Amino acid sequence: MRTISYFPLGVRPKRALLAAFVMLRLTMHCDAAVQCTVINSPNCGSNHHRQTHKLPTNVGSTYYADGFHGGTMYAKFQSSTAVNGNSRYHDLTYNFNLGSYDGTYWVRLPTAIGGGTECYAVYKNCDVTVDFWDMTEPVPSSYQLT
Repeated sequence: MRTISYFPLGVRPKRALLAAFVMLRLTMHCDAAVQCTVINSPNCGSNHHRQTHKLPTNVGSTYYADGFHGGTMYAKFQSSTAVNGNSRYHDLTYNFNLGSYDGTYWVRLPTAIGGGTECYAVYKNCDVTVDFWDMTEPVPSSYQLT
């Protein structure tokens, strides 16, 4: 009887399956590499309703919003990185993921300067970075979905 192998010579099926499983798990935990687009318009989201959602305040934490277009969206506090070795000012990065929704939403986040907000176009899965946040102030605890 002849044995037919679907693997190239020298490749062990168990190791190939293990490697494929590890790669799959790694890709499931990859973070977005795409930055959300800054919207420089005073009308950002003004034609739509605004909903305030909680924003995680601990790095690595994720808050979910159920019922978003029949699914779930989430905001994750991705990182807090010291600016040029300065422990007082940090760049705060958040990941927004709209789940299965294929459209675009606008998100308003507080800015580090002057108590204002900045508007971002969130599409599918992207990151927002709030630059130069003064760490003597509490990190933002909410955002507006518009």
